[in-house]
Amino acid sequence: MTWGRRRWLAMVPLAGALIGVGGARGEAVLGRSDISVSLRGDGWSGDRRLDDLGDIGVASVWVKGTQAVDVLGGGVAFDARLTGDTARRDKVQSKARVRELYWRQRVGDVMLKVGRQITPWGRADGINPTDNLAPRDFTLLVPEDGDMHLGREAVQAVWDRGGQSWTLWWSPLLVAHEVPLPTLPMATYVRDENRHVSDWAVKWDQAAEGIDFSVSYFSGHELWPDVSLGALSMTGARVNLDHGRTRVLGFDFSLTRGAIVWRGEAAWSQPYSEGRPDFQRKRPQVLAVAGPEWNGGSTTLGVQLILQRVFNFSSNSTSSLSPIEQGVATLQSVLNNQTQAFQYGVSARLSRRWLSDNLLTEVSLATLGPVQHGVIRTKVDYALDDRWHVQMGVERYWGPDDTFFGSLKKNSLAYIQWRCSF
Repeated sequence: MTWGRRRWLAMVPLAGALIGVGGARGEAVLGRSDISVSLRGDGWSGDRRLDDLGDIGVASVWVKGTQAVDVLGGGVAFDARLTGDTARRDKVQSKARVRELYWRQRVGDVMLKVGRQITPWGRADGINPTDNLAPRDFTLLVPEDGDMHLGREAVQAVWDRGGQSWTLWWSPLLVAHEVPLPTLPMATYVRDENRHVSDWAVKWDQAAEGIDFSVSYFSGHELWPDVSLGALSMTGARVNLDHGRTRVLGFDFSLTRGAIVWRGEAAWSQPYSEGRPDFQRKRPQVLAVAGPEWNGGSTTLGVQLILQRVFNFSSNSTSSLSPIEQGVATLQSVLNNQTQAFQYGVSARLSRRWLSDNLLTEVSLATLGPVQHGVIRTKVDYALDDRWHVQMGVERYWGPDDTFFGSLKKNSLAYIQWRCSF
């Protein structure tokens, strides 16, 4: 029996116990519920899988909410989606995913969460070096980055008192990023199916008047895959995708001064070496972002500097490799954005609300050098009323093919979305 089936079967006696307790006391087990539903219809000019598909229609239902269980003093939180698209011309593809389903219970000053949950970390805008716990599906056709998050089975305890908190997090199962992969001639991708892990993290948060900051430590598996060359045969090559262990020490802060909020975030990561050739694994690095965000009422402008330093980097490490080994080495460095020993850049976001806040316009970009590559996004979101919204946007990537953003040029697209929330 698979782990997934055992997990769902384990919930049956729990449900029975809740019903039994409620019946014995002669009172309702369930308390207040809070449920929201979003119906969405999209049109996309392209896909996010580095292919040439276009003119894709997407229909989806998103359900999110909480259900209190008064008899136990806790409750259940859930977040699920059902999606259908026309990426395949011969039929509509449908997919259901439970993003979150966890039990939460407060015991004194401790909030305990057990189950599938989304745990994003970091205070910076968009680029979060300390965000090691919340995987994303980067191939999903959604306008908002937050909707890409995938849930992960975990146990989380947060102790909060007097403006400071400690977070302990542990997960027995790996859920990694879903990433777009290019087609390699005469090669087949093979994913590591071992998902049983023991990843853990701890974070200390301190909040005071006008300033918040935290220090975190993560010991676990990389969310981005490592790419390595496997067995060769007459029919082609096997390219392995696995997730090595790493350690990450992180720091972030948020400082408010009048209408300006200064944010910063940095992480030092040290992957565990497994004796593989250097070009087939992620190298140690420091990634930092910092900058101000100005809020002028209806207008918001944020700018961040980006600095990345990769250690043990050698531009000549692949010079003696065969062509197929060089292709795999390039993919590994591009996928993990480690194509240079030192990169610097900037990210910016300008948004403004119009027409009594019913219309939102936004432009955001991120660019890195010394080899220039980047992405720019524009969107317009108009609220027809309290329920109906229409959103349109354009995403464009640029740069050489052997850079992180440049490798995603095929994912440049435009979209329109109608959504109804209630």
